[in-house]
Formats: sequence, structure tokens, C-alpha cells
Amino acid sequence: MLTLTTNEIIDKITANECFEATVDHGGFSISIREYTPFIGTAIHAGSNFDSALKSHCQLTETERYFEEDPFTDHFITGLPITLIAHDSRYAYDLNRTPDSCIYDTAWGKAVWHTPLANKVKNNLIAKHKSYYEVLLALVTAIESMHQKCCIIDVHSYNYQRITDKVTPVFNIGTHFINKRKWHNTLKKFSLALLAEMDIPNIETTVEHDLVFYGRAYQAEFIHTQFKNTLLIPLEVKKIYMDELSGENYPLVIEAIAQGLQSAIYKTMEGFSKTPRQARQKNKGMLDKGLLAFDKRLFQLSRKIDVLNYVNPINFHTEKKKFFQKRGDYEPKFHYRQLKINPFEFREKLYHLPLHDVESPALRQLYCEVIDSIALDVDLLTSVGKDEFFYNSLRIYGEPSNRDIANANFLLHAPDITKPCKTSYEGDEIINAFEEVIQNYQIDFKIKLSDQIIAKAMVDNGKKEVVINKNAKFNHKELQALIHHEVGVHALTTINAEAQPLSLLRLGLPNNTHTQEGLAIFSEYLSGNLTIKRLHELALRVIAVEHMIKHMQFSKTYHYLRSISGLESHACFRLVARVYRGGGFSKDFLYLSGLREIIDVHQKMDINLLFTGKTSLKYLDSLHKIANEGYLIAPKLIPVSYQSPTVDADDQIIRYLMQSIK
Repeated sequence: MLTLTTNEIIDKITANECFEATVDHGGFSISIREYTPFIGTAIHAGSNFDSALKSHCQLTETERYFEEDPFTDHFITGLPITLIAHDSRYAYDLNRTPDSCIYDTAWGKAVWHTPLANKVKNNLIAKHKSYYEVLLALVTAIESMHQKCCIIDVHSYNYQRITDKVTPVFNIGTHFINKRKWHNTLKKFSLALLAEMDIPNIETTVEHDLVFYGRAYQAEFIHTQFKNTLLIPLEVKKIYMDELSGENYPLVIEAIAQGLQSAIYKTMEGFSKTPRQARQKNKGMLDKGLLAFDKRLFQLSRKIDVLNYVNPINFHTEKKKFFQKRGDYEPKFHYRQLKINPFEFREKLYHLPLHDVESPALRQLYCEVIDSIALDVDLLTSVGKDEFFYNSLRIYGEPSNRDIANANFLLHAPDITKPCKTSYEGDEIINAFEEVIQNYQIDFKIKLSDQIIAKAMVDNGKKEVVINKNAKFNHKELQALIHHEVGVHALTTINAEAQPLSLLRLGLPNNTHTQEGLAIFSEYLSGNLTIKRLHELALRVIAVEHMIKHMQFSKTYHYLRSISGLESHACFRLVARVYRGGGFSKDFLYLSGLREIIDVHQKMDINLLFTGKTSLKYLDSLHKIANEGYLIAPKLIPVSYQSPTVDADDQIIRYLMQSIK
């Protein structure tokens, strides 16, 4: 962050430069990441109190802190434009006129036991003047660009001393607001606060002029100087801390920061006639602390490859034993050794400096990703043990009644597809994949392997599509696999690498659910989804349900054989998928993920889901960080989604897809 004089800050504003700076006298900082028509201010957030002032002050630090507005700066940090005060209001109050900004008494208490010298007072008043000179220049610049401006002026209030009325979580003071002119914006902001706030154990309430009336100096200054700027004085009830002891509640603070900023963005949609386009950030524009945090998290976590560790290394040997004993055998799978110390890993993971992430929406995503990675470590440390099954359920869950009903419905659909005599294997498969990769112009490799259970998988780290060496495909199956593995999994890998942050390379929690749903829907949109494939997805759900109930490989195998026409080796592979590691419940997510993508595809734009290893659960959060410039639009969209070629004659498939609920 720069250190600039008042005039240097004003010069940068006049030149429409984006910058972050602290004024040279230390009284406040300004951040302009983008010239939007809205500004956040926190003029009572500071607690700095010069040592020279302390010698004259008869109030303790605790007494001063009680009347300050801690964390109000945190509530707006991450907005495109912020002005945040660092000095205590007991030094000079920015919400009082210049001639009254230095208290003699406050809240019934004398502030000074000896008077301040005129020189000290003049210096404090000069700091007050400096702030308003910058504010004047900033709002003038915003009005010239957008014709109007909105300032969210955030404060907090102590409520335990108010006994004569019910105190709201948010109070908006309207004394200096032209309520006829700004009625719609005020209403929209109040409703947005109610809609966006999800505060732990607290019901959100919003009132106007119930506790405070918005009569302070900053509101008066804006009202006097500008006719096209709305300043909303917002008082936040100190529900986020113990106002008496000063102890804070971090979860509530985070919830208010996220909810408030979301409400501000929602209110500002369409506020200005000048359309706002989020300024997408490249790595050179990001804060160095954020970049260092992101890089460290990625370097630390890239070794956590769940599929690599849960794939049995003796799959073929155990399959041979199983059939030699005619299915009366419980395979004893062996696995790769874990290459990390899980205790040291968790310690490093939770010591990462999350405070370097300013954006509340981005910070929350990182929090959930870190917790998700820690769960993956728990899973990997228990591979081959009884605990693995329970850790799998913690991460992936289990099939719901709806999932099971959908699976049974699909299994009743007769496969009347005519057999295809053409069969592809080996080099023919590789050639077909490479042709599509060349068309997308991406750097991805194809290789055959006998070390995987699945027909194919994408290794994101190596940027490889790995295909089962023993697999054979007919034309539709091969095309479906290409649209699945390359069209979605490979493209989201490439798109994630193009992002300024590595967050989506690591993957959001529950990304398997969404990514597999997108991939299977891609098979459908390309006209290559078959009833046989839907049967396979349904059987995975039934296999997981049966595994959870019985935990006996051979029993699940024989049950699936009895309810399906699945060939014996294919059935073994399917059952091994859900029993690997000790009970891997992940496979039911393919069908439930497909169901969710079917549901949202026609309702909303889902292109942001292709930006990396995303999750539908976090689509709103993706929009928020895209709005803040931390996420860029995906460079590559699957051909199947751009130009669907669903087989119009295959009415059975269309009916089945429409019937999955």
C-alpha cells in the first residue's frame, strides 16, 4: 500500500487511477480497485490514539473501545471503493463538524483531564479536513462518471443500554435523505439486507430511524455538497461482539461482512445508467499477500489426490481370485502408501494466513476449501481401514430416497438399442481423443493404463486423460467418453489454470457432484447418452445403497447380477468402485449430479461452472467473486453445451431425462 499526501491522493482520483494508499498523516486509507458508483466508508473503525493524546486523556483504552465501531472496516473491505478511518473518534470525530470534532465530554464522561494545546487541536482538525477533501474529490469524480453515487456509511451501536425499545440488527438513518428521490434504492437495500443475511442464531431485522436518525456530519456534508449522491448511514447492532468485554464472535462478523457486501452489490445493480463491468484481475493486479496465500495453499494441497490413493494396486489379482472361487470371496485390496505426514499437513494447512484474503466471499470459499482438504486427508489416512467408510460418508453422503427412486425407475427402462458391431480399442481410442483435443487447442495428453478401475479418468495435475487399457467401446460409447472426459473434465482443468487464483484448480467442496453431472449431461447434449449408460449410473446408486446396508462385496456383486443383465467382469468392476478404500460412497453422486444439472440448465446461465472444479452449491459465490474481479469467464465451453445435437429420434432417452426428478 502506498503512502501519499492528501493532494497526491486527490491527483490520482482526478486522473481516475486505481490505487490503494494510506494518507501520510495516518488518519485514513483509501482503496479504489474500480470506479463504481458506490463507496463504502467506516469512519469510526479506527482506534489509533497518539501517545501525546493519551497523556491528556482520562479515559482508558477499554472505555474508548466501547464507543468505537470495531470491525466496521472489515464489513466493507473488499468493496471496489472504500474509505476507512484509522484514528480513534476520541482523537477527532469525522462524523462531527470541524469546529466540534474534538470532544470535551462524550457519553456523559469528561475526555481530558488537562486541556489540549492549540497546536495539537489544529493538527487534529487538519486531519479531519484532509478526509473531507478526499471525500469531496472522490464523489465528484464518481458523479462525473456515473451521474450519481451511493455511499454506504457503516457504523455500529451499543444496544444493551437501550431499554425503552426493541433494537434492530440494522438501523438506517434517513434525516438527510431525500426519501422521495431515493425511495426505491432505500427499499431495495433494506430488502437486500433481509434477503442476504444469514447470521448464526440471529434473526435479521431492518428499521429506519428507530435508534438513530442519520443526523451526523458526513451525511450532512454529502447532502449539502451533492444533489445526486445518496449517503445511507447504516448502524449495525453489536451482535457480533460482547459490547461490554470486547470479545468478538468471528462467525457472526464473517456473516455480516458477506451479507452486507452481497446486499450492496444487489442494490447497486442498475443503480447507474452507466453499465458496470467487473474489472477482471490478472495476477499483477492482485494483492501480494493474497497471491502468496493462494500459491502456498496450492503447493501444499496438490499432493492430495484421492483417486490415486483409493485405486487398488492389486485389482487384477483380486478379480482373478474372485472368479476362481466363483464369487465366494471377499477381495483384499491393497493401496499405495500415503506420501505425506497427515499431522504436519493439517498443521500447515490451518496455519495459512487466511487474513490476507480481503474479500469476504473469497475468504469464505477458501475456508470451505481448506476444511474440505482436511476431510480428504482424514479419508486418505484411513484407506483400507474401517474408518474409511465413515469418512467417505462424511464427505460424499449417501443416496437419498429420491436418488434410489430415480435409479429404480431407470433400471425398469428396457434397452432396445440395436447392438453396434464396430469396436474401438488401443490406438483407435487414442486417435479419436487426440483429434478432439486438437480441435479444442488444449495441451492435454492421452495414455492407456491397466492401473485404473474406471474406463477412463482425467489426471488434472499431469493434464492427462488416462484410459483403461482393457476397455473397448462402440462408436456412441467412445463419443460419450470424449464429451465426458475432454469436453468437461479436461476443459475445466484448462479453464482453472487460466484463473488468476488457484482456488478452482484445487476444487470447491462437493465439486465431484457438479462436475460429473455436467459431464454426463454433456454426453446427453452430444446425442451419445444411451440407456445402457443410464442403467450403469442407476446401478452405481443401488451398489452404494447395498454396500452401506451390507458391507459385503460378494453379496453386493450377486445382488447386482440378479437385478441386471450386467456382464460378470463389468459387475465386478462396478462393485469394486464402491468397495475400494473400505467403502467409497462417491459413485451415487453421478446420477444425483445429473439430476441437478438437468434442473438448472434451463433456468439459469451455468457457464461459470466451467471456470474450474466448481460446485453448483457455490454458484452464487462464484458470481460474487466474478463481480469483484477474482474470477474470469471460462475460455472454453464444451461444444455439446454450445451446439447441442441431442438425437431428436431418441424419444426414450428424452423421456427418461425429463423424468429424472
